Amino acid sequence: MVRHASALLCLVLATAAPASAGEPKPAAVRAYERGARELEFGRFGEAAQAFAAAIALDPDESPQPVARPSGMNFEPYLPHLALGVALCESGEIPAAAASWAESDRQAAARASRGAARLLLRRTECSDRHRESLSQAEGTRASAPSPAVDVASAAPPAIVGPQPEESAPAVPPAGPGEIEPRETIAAAPPAVLDSPPRALLRAAQELFDGRPAEALALLERFASERSRARAQAHLLRAAACFDLARLEPDSADEWLARARSERRAAIGAAPALAPDRRFFAPAFVVFFADSAQAKPLPDLLAR
Repeated sequence: MVRHASALLCLVLATAAPASAGEPKPAAVRAYERGARELEFGRFGEAAQAFAAAIALDPDESPQPVARPSGMNFEPYLPHLALGVALCESGEIPAAAASWAESDRQAAARASRGAARLLLRRTECSDRHRESLSQAEGTRASAPSPAVDVASAAPPAIVGPQPEESAPAVPPAGPGEIEPRETIAAAPPAVLDSPPRALLRAAQELFDGRPAEALALLERFASERSRARAQAHLLRAAACFDLARLEPDSADEWLARARSERRAAIGAAPALAPDRRFFAPAFVVFFADSAQAKPLPDLLAR
């Protein structure tokens, strides 16, 4: 079953179009939702088949929250990223690397906070199979599959979040070449570093309703990059804001800390703002102007 999915993956990679801003086709979303449910239950072969079917129906990943695998929260449509996870879990390492390369090329996952769970699973599986993934990447870089047009072949995959100190590979640089650090800011979105693992885990905990766990994961987080620091302060502010609601006896203390984290986030990235699709409306108002946090009971009740 997984081998069949791998063959289908080669076909859809050869014909995949650039990422579109439009919503994916409904039939593709349904196939993706089926795959997400199979992935959650550990049925990786069935999940890979469903994700491959979704790609055949619509190969363009979308950061828009359109899929509801659990019937509750909406999630982005990221079949290449999800297929890579299913294939990696099944031991299909070369196919997983190819699928992740296409997801990186489209860059939809990097633009969506809802991708945190899949990105974390990608990182965890990559860590378990790092040697095999490195070999697969070397093979893909030196000899692209004949089923794929070399002129339109995807660039080498960026396997999992890169360490803070390493620079990502940037096409059209040759194999093994690394773009100088001072030019990374101008690199295309598809090759930007994934968020640090601590941020991904903290975001997952926060959006799953566990602000205390999210805060604990970020207590000692540090980064030389202003963007990562700003994201960490934003998540800490949101966690403290949630704890002010959950612990009314300590609400003033938590809210004061949330204000402090808000100031630090804006100091690191003045244009930073919480995404309204994922953060509570009350926190969005708070972050826009923390003076709106009074009266506290009214705001936290939203």
